[in-house]
Amino acid sequence: MSGKSTLLKALGICVYLANAGFPVPAAEAAIPKYDSIFVFINLNDDLQSGYSHFMTEVINLKQVVTTAKSSRCFAVFDELFRGTNIEDAFEISETTLKGLLNYKNSMFLVSSHLHQLVTIPQITAGQIACHYLDCSLKDNNPAFTYQLKEGWTDIKIGKVLFEKEGLNEILAAE
Repeated sequence: MSGKSTLLKALGICVYLANAGFPVPAAEAAIPKYDSIFVFINLNDDLQSGYSHFMTEVINLKQVVTTAKSSRCFAVFDELFRGTNIEDAFEISETTLKGLLNYKNSMFLVSSHLHQLVTIPQITAGQIACHYLDCSLKDNNPAFTYQLKEGWTDIKIGKVLFEKEGLNEILAAE
């Protein structure tokens, strides 16, 4: 709704196009050359391999980190670790974000709904850049501006949308 996944896809496409020598849809762009490009958006279970959504995330991350040890990587992870419980997701997201700082020649875009991540020292110290797509609530309705801003938003619209669809009343009546 806010455009986060669409933005991540667009950034991945621009990096891919630039690295393949094609023009990118931008008035101006300075895109580094990468040896490997990974984009992980809308992951599913891998039934053929017998992997859950979460295990697929872990294997993908391992592939990126292993590759980044010896080459310049660009990787996009949309809602990394959403395939596990919140406590585990927070702990391993913190470990992952701190660990990715070791790969100075690579760039990683990681989206998350884990608001607790804003408290990790590398984020508060500015070593990890945080951005969000702007949204405000007007008369309890989300208004998306689709503008990328620095920092972290405190607006939580999940409950608002749940209530706007009347689910509190529907579920209470059953």
